Amino acid sequence: MDREEGLDHVVLLSGGLDSAAALAFLKANGADARAVFFDYGQPAAAQERKASAAIARHYDAPYEVLSVRHSASVATGELVGRNAFLILAASCFVGPRRKVVVTGIHAGTSYYDCSKAFLTSIAQLMEEQSGGEARLFSPFSDWTKADVASFAKSAQVPVAMTYSCEAGTVPPCGECASCRDRDFL
Repeated sequence: MDREEGLDHVVLLSGGLDSAAALAFLKANGADARAVFFDYGQPAAAQERKASAAIARHYDAPYEVLSVRHSASVATGELVGRNAFLILAASCFVGPRRKVVVTGIHAGTSYYDCSKAFLTSIAQLMEEQSGGEARLFSPFSDWTKADVASFAKSAQVPVAMTYSCEAGTVPPCGECASCRDRDFL
């Protein structure tokens, strides 16, 4: 883990298990971290925002919300380019120039923007664009969802505070990919 003096660790905190576990991972390794939540018009924005704020408070992490306004309708399911957008937006708009953007991306999904190839490419782009001052850290890139869930349990991540439903319903729909992922808990 990169704890170089003067680097700002910024966790992309969606309110779900993976990003909550990433914040816990940093804290367990002695790193100070800030959390940022992106509202890009996703159907679950209100519930995710509530969950991410609660998780940030739990870990005593400074918390910020960035909103993107647009006229397009955001559907549930895969949103092509989502992780690239979030990572690069955090590189541009969050805090000081010297930063490490931290994600909860893990292995085992079919989405390209969760793959090792994607993480390598986007990390290189960040470093090139920032002259090496913005970096990417994805501690779970080699872990499965079950590994992340196991870590979350052992690290006492407040799982009950997390929210993962693409539909944004209360209670969660139980049908979407994000709800099915919670079967590991």
